[in-house]
Amino acid sequence: MNEVNKIKRKQRTNLYKEMLHSYKTEFGEMKFRVRKINDDCIVTYANRKLLEVMNLDEDDVVGSSISDNKLSSEEMKKAYDMAFKGNEVFFYFFPQSATEVFLFVFCEPFIEDGYVTEVIGHCASLKNQEEGMIGELLNHYKPFKIIN
Repeated sequence: MNEVNKIKRKQRTNLYKEMLHSYKTEFGEMKFRVRKINDDCIVTYANRKLLEVMNLDEDDVVGSSISDNKLSSEEMKKAYDMAFKGNEVFFYFFPQSATEVFLFVFCEPFIEDGYVTEVIGHCASLKNQEEGMIGELLNHYKPFKIIN
């Protein structure tokens, strides 16, 4: 990656982080945690706001694999693999449990003693409306996409 692309990527990353911070300040935080157990990514925590937005109960999520069809698409595993290798990852997806929303997710690796021990996820949601600018934009997106 050349220097110009590195700078653009850093600017994009900072913009995404700023967007999530603004969302958290205005609407409250949506957060979750994932640990890798036996080569599988397991959700260990999801806060109440995130569960409400996704129309799920804690029992539906905590202890579940990200490969579980309630939570993700098959491509999501790639995003978590990247995060568990120490990369910050941004992606969006349409949760199967709440088709009326679009979730923008930032996965942040948590490193202890030089190893990624868990991934902390921060989210923002948008209404997936048929009409209006957001609806028009979302109609052009895939159901899941890594964007960094």
